[in-house]
Amino acid sequence: MVSGEGDGPSRRGLLGGAVAAAGGAVLAGCGASSGSAKTAATAGQTQTSGSNPSSPRDVALLAAALELERRTVDAYVACVPLLSKTNSKAAALWLSEEVQHTGELIALIRQAGGKAAPRADSYEIGSMPRNQAQTLALLASFEQLQVSYYLRIMPQLRLATARAAVGTILNCDAQHIALLRLVQGRPAVPSAFVT
Repeated sequence: MVSGEGDGPSRRGLLGGAVAAAGGAVLAGCGASSGSAKTAATAGQTQTSGSNPSSPRDVALLAAALELERRTVDAYVACVPLLSKTNSKAAALWLSEEVQHTGELIALIRQAGGKAAPRADSYEIGSMPRNQAQTLALLASFEQLQVSYYLRIMPQLRLATARAAVGTILNCDAQHIALLRLVQGRPAVPSAFVT
C-alpha cells in the first residue's frame, strides 16, 4: 500500500516505463515488417523483370506519400528535444522508423518507374509547440495525416509490391499513433473502435 507522495512509483513513472517498453516492442515489430516490405519490393522487381512494372499513377501517389513522411521526419527532429527524457527516447525511435519509411518510398518510386524528388531544405510543420502536451499532439497529427493518406491511396496503387509496402508503413504509423495517445493519457484506440 502506498501511503504518501514519496512512497512507491508514480503513475507517470509507470506510464513512461510502459510506453518505453511498448515502444521497443512496436519498433521491433515495425523493423521486422519494414524488412519484409523491402523483401517484397525486391521480390516484386524480380518477378516482374519480364514485364514493364512502371506506373505513373503509383509514382505520383508515392511521391506525395514521400513528402508527407519527410515533413513528419522534420516534425520529429524539431520536437524530440522538447519532450521529457522518456518520451524523447520513444520519439527518437519513431523518428528512425519514419526515416526508414522515406527510404522505402524512394525505392518504391524507382520500382514504379519514377525518380524521387530531392529532399527540401526544410518542411513546414506549423507553430512550434510550447509544452509537452502540444508537442505530443503535433506529432500525433502528422502520424494521423500519414495514416489517412495511406488508407486513401492503397486501393489506387497498381503495383502489388507498392500496396504491400504501404500497408506495412501504415501499420507502423498506426502503432505510433496508439503510443502517442497513451503518452498523452488517452486510450490507445479511440472509443469508437473499442468493443
